[in-house]
Amino acid sequence: MSIVQKIRADLLTARKNRNTHRSGLLSTLLGDVEAVGKNAQRETTDAESVAVVKKFLKNVQITHEALMASESDVDDLLTHNLSEKLIYETFLPQQLSEAQLRVVLGDIIFSGATSVGDIMKALKSQHAGLYDGALASRLIKEID
Repeated sequence: MSIVQKIRADLLTARKNRNTHRSGLLSTLLGDVEAVGKNAQRETTDAESVAVVKKFLKNVQITHEALMASESDVDDLLTHNLSEKLIYETFLPQQLSEAQLRVVLGDIIFSGATSVGDIMKALKSQHAGLYDGALASRLIKEID
């Protein structure tokens, strides 16, 4: 089942259960995910879906940081923010651990990639959306 299909199914379940909070979040997420494919006149890929979900999670993190810096009582907002984060995270595939990423990078280097650009390009083509880019960059610099 693709990520788009999973979001659609979860949205339908949330609507049936009359969970307005969850259905509102999923409706917005689905609209943004589907827009990527519609703009290109095709279905949205899982890698593109992951990128949109990560964008939503980044916005949730920014909101969380702003709430934490706030002087006012924001416990209810923080709880709402956490639930939003948990909903979005359910649509992300399992990320490669640091050890798994080291093995993948080793395989890419062993297969002939020599420059950082070549390694990152191969990593992206083989494991798009399944790794932390900052961690990958740090590990490549350690190896290099």
